[in-house]
Amino acid sequence: MNRTKTIGRLVSSFMVLLIFLAIGSLGYLLISEKYDRFHQEMDTFQENFTASQKTELKNEVNQTIEYIDHHLSQIETLARQELRQRVDEALQIATTIQQKYKNQWNDTEIRQLIKSTLGAIRFDHGRGYYYILDADGVFQLNPNLPTIEGLSLNDLKNNGGPDLMTRFKEITSDSGEGFNTYCFHKPGQPDPDNKSPKITFIKRFAPYNWYFGTGVYLDNLEETIQNQVNDYLNIHRFGRNNQNYVFVIKLLDLKGGKNFGIMYANASRPDLLGKYLSDDLVDSKGKLFLQEVLLGLRKKGQCYVSYWYKNIGNSLQEQLKTTFFKLDKKAGLIVAAGAYHPDMEAIIAGYRSKLGKNVTRDVRNIILVLLLIFMALLLIVRFMSNKISHEFTVFTNFFAKAAQENKQIDNSALSLNEFQELATTVNQMIGKRQLVEQSFHDSEEKFRALAFNSPTAIFIHQQGTFVYANPAAIEISGYPLDQLLQMNFWELVHPDMREQVKNFGQQREAGADIPQRYEMKIITRQGEIKWLDFNAATIDFEGKPAIMGNVIDMTDRKNSERDLLTEKERL
Repeated sequence: MNRTKTIGRLVSSFMVLLIFLAIGSLGYLLISEKYDRFHQEMDTFQENFTASQKTELKNEVNQTIEYIDHHLSQIETLARQELRQRVDEALQIATTIQQKYKNQWNDTEIRQLIKSTLGAIRFDHGRGYYYILDADGVFQLNPNLPTIEGLSLNDLKNNGGPDLMTRFKEITSDSGEGFNTYCFHKPGQPDPDNKSPKITFIKRFAPYNWYFGTGVYLDNLEETIQNQVNDYLNIHRFGRNNQNYVFVIKLLDLKGGKNFGIMYANASRPDLLGKYLSDDLVDSKGKLFLQEVLLGLRKKGQCYVSYWYKNIGNSLQEQLKTTFFKLDKKAGLIVAAGAYHPDMEAIIAGYRSKLGKNVTRDVRNIILVLLLIFMALLLIVRFMSNKISHEFTVFTNFFAKAAQENKQIDNSALSLNEFQELATTVNQMIGKRQLVEQSFHDSEEKFRALAFNSPTAIFIHQQGTFVYANPAAIEISGYPLDQLLQMNFWELVHPDMREQVKNFGQQREAGADIPQRYEMKIITRQGEIKWLDFNAATIDFEGKPAIMGNVIDMTDRKNSERDLLTEKERL
């Protein structure tokens, strides 16, 4: 009785401990889940907010690039219209000369007059001029560079652009007129190798199969575009209090250097306009942020870079800033827009405070509910402890006897359904164990009887030695059992075949796919050579891989075959 009470108290204490641990674990999981969700929501909010900020910066940059490219396209369109008009005027002049003097002068004199007349004409504040190419792409006139007259377009390089002669042939083989963009020496530049991008228009002059052309240098259009961009950026700000802005850098060398670019447009820092920029510029923390910008532009054409910079709207105090840079290849510009971090941190801090209050309230409610559940479960444990202590007593007595006996538990001594079901399962396990033990014993006895009386030699070979051999195996080998169990199988094999059989055996134990049946020669203890029909298979013996083989002595048959072959040869 005292023992039963002791068991009851132990069971009761154990269940109280389990309940306490369960409630504590549940509380820990719920509270941890709340705080994990808090951190996840904070991370998600911060990521989303940062992503939205980056998206806004990217949109502002893309919008500015669209504005620049649109106006650049408009200016180029107007320039193209003017180029076409100028070439048409040249054609009219040449046609007039040719018609007027065709009956008075020869073609050579008329050509010279046309070249002299067009070569003297200047327009676009003296920067524009006409040139003439023949059907083979050879310059007949170029007032800008008279030294190239007589040279072919094949002799000129386009600084990485399309081949000039190829483009010329495309134009001449199509409608006889067209535009081309390339780099060429600009009037007023002392260095002939210093070339500028240029748009030209050429058109065929049929009487002499010439092509008249003129062009405009793109940098002559740049000043107009730059003024438009600065006006646009001065009124186009974004972000809180409109303190964020877009700025533009004219790219000179994407590889970087002391003068990799010029400040092209900057609404907040007009003092920087026209000034060269160097990639060795550092922020207040010593970061070479412009080198990081150029690296990102070389790799992907765009990038986000964070650095410390003066906040124009905050008394020039330096603050951390994230800026999106993008390369506008068409215009040769770097367009960028940035946002200062203090604004982001203030919004994130407000959201964190709001979430923190909600989490504190939820945690307090969880603790209160878990305490109520714990008290209710304590009352249930007190009621169940007496019943469980009795069931434990029954099982304790049963297990004390089960070690020596195969006796089953008495279900009628148990009152709880759960313990009765457990007792039934235990009784079934004991019954199955008895059947398995008996079946295993019977199978082992049958195998030993069959193997012992078999005329076929049967053996088991494991990890280099015999571990079992029946009487037929002892008789064929000539070795007694105790000596045979200390030998390797291939020690019996004739030297002619020993290495091959040894390799087969080792590979078969390792699980390789080796022929199961083949013939071999052995040498018995008495020195007699015997031929064997060998058949083997891989088995599991005492938890380890092994080879079980059966062997039939075929020496007499081999000898008969040999004698018969000898007799045939004699006959």
